Amino acid sequence: VLRAGMGAHRLLDLYEGWSNQQVLSAVTAPLLAATADGQLGLFDMPKVLTQPVAWVMGSEGQGVSEDLMTQAKGVSIPIDPRVESLNVSTAAAICLFETVRVRRG
Repeated sequence: VLRAGMGAHRLLDLYEGWSNQQVLSAVTAPLLAATADGQLGLFDMPKVLTQPVAWVMGSEGQGVSEDLMTQAKGVSIPIDPRVESLNVSTAAAICLFETVRVRRG
């Protein structure tokens, strides 16, 4: 991971292995959850992405847990209707890239 990210991980707050309650207690920014049926479209929310946000990515099989989804805004990535879903690493890369793109203007 360190080599693949070329040090980019040092610029992020990453939470791995935490309980959902620990994450909710620690994170003060609004939660955005990547989900296939999100209410918000990723490319339709530039004002949201200019502010601090915390992206939540779920497992590829089950997605984001229900207790986190009750606290998060669901965000969908527009994809071809013939495609069921994206894998979590691809979805994360797209969401994070769009966040950086919007912030850089």
